[in-house]
Amino acid sequence: MNDNNIKIRGLADEIFRKMAESGLYGVLACSNALMKVSGKLSSKQYKSKLDTLIYMIELYGIGNHAVPLSAVDFAVNYAAFQSPEVRNSAIDLLVHASLKGAEDRVQASI
Repeated sequence: MNDNNIKIRGLADEIFRKMAESGLYGVLACSNALMKVSGKLSSKQYKSKLDTLIYMIELYGIGNHAVPLSAVDFAVNYAAFQSPEVRNSAIDLLVHASLKGAEDRVQASI
């Protein structure tokens, strides 16, 4: 999902989205996998994770049987990140979560 080759990056995004739609993996497992961070990642990788979570929130919502509310906490952790691209994606995720019904969780986390 973070490859420099646009075609490979697009295919990786498509495959991940199909995994989220499938009954084998599902939205919860895929979103939890995105929120796991092992080791130091590049700004590009953090931004990619946040942007994919935003896409999933838009498509499936947030809360029960959708992207877990812990995505809000994940975004709050990166809202003050040194990279403006990561910061902007984290703030966008918080806005999308608020618009999709997680406003109370966003307010409590900020």
